[in-house]
Amino acid sequence: MYYEKSQKVRIQELEEKVFQEIEKYIAKKGYSPSVRDLKRLTGIPSTSTTLQYMKRLQQKNLIDWEPRQVRSLKVL
Repeated sequence: MYYEKSQKVRIQELEEKVFQEIEKYIAKKGYSPSVRDLKRLTGIPSTSTTLQYMKRLQQKNLIDWEPRQVRSLKVL
């Protein structure tokens, strides 16, 4: 169940889901998803929370993007 998992495990699972969706989207469309695309694909309730997960992945050097540049997200 949802509550049986620790918060850390749930966060790691969502990070992995965000990362997988980024990879799939780029492979399928040839360009990176927007934050709103990722929000919709992952089921995360807000763009702010989605961006937080993206920043965690960036800190882990898994993804990067250019600030203020549309669809500049890339997998490292």
